[in-house]
Amino acid sequence: GDGVLLGVGLRELLSVSLGDRIDVLLPQSGLRLTERVTGFVDEPFSPVVYISMNRLRAEAGALPVNGVLIKLQPGADPRAVGDRIAKIPGVVAYRSTTSLASTMRDAFSLYDTLVGIMFVFASVMAALMLYNAMSANISERLGELGTLHAGGMGAGMLSRLIAAENFSLAALAVPFGLVGGVLLADRLLSTYHSLGYHLRLEMHATTPLVVACGILVAAALAQLPVVRQIRSIDLARIVRERAS
Repeated sequence: GDGVLLGVGLRELLSVSLGDRIDVLLPQSGLRLTERVTGFVDEPFSPVVYISMNRLRAEAGALPVNGVLIKLQPGADPRAVGDRIAKIPGVVAYRSTTSLASTMRDAFSLYDTLVGIMFVFASVMAALMLYNAMSANISERLGELGTLHAGGMGAGMLSRLIAAENFSLAALAVPFGLVGGVLLADRLLSTYHSLGYHLRLEMHATTPLVVACGILVAAALAQLPVVRQIRSIDLARIVRERAS
């Protein structure tokens, strides 16, 4: 009922804080108001100022309305309603939120494609890194595994032990990777701001779960070449190397 609410981006753009007084000019009527900042709202289009209708009526008399937000009844035909509203005398333009959302989706379609390409490359790189790490683990311990194999431990048992070890390491690393990725993404997006408009990280609650499942599936698939490498251990060569 008193003061104005500002979009959160205006906090830095105008260098104002709670309790500061600002001048608000209404260009349609030339009315100038001096109001106190009573709060900030998470407004996607930050250069926005909200004021109470009663407060504005007390200062301006007749409200300088230049736009009306209309909510359609369920089942109403948006196109027919838009045509009827556009024919009302005094109406300059009618903009449907549905068409606006469609326009924004079309504008971001190329961005979505680029993000999808980056996601594919990131997935391939993650799978290759898992494969390289697990292959290096086998290569460094090939003599040890060959000795165990020569001592009577079957290739199947060796494969299961190595696969369980590698999969356990991947499962332990996933939570740290998810937390680090979320913090890095939030930090990166927070650096993008223009004219008071700030980007921030928003994701579905299931996104970390999907990423974790994808990493674990990639880790499981990376075991296949490792198992094949264990089954193809050359015992004769390892015994000769140990003897020499």
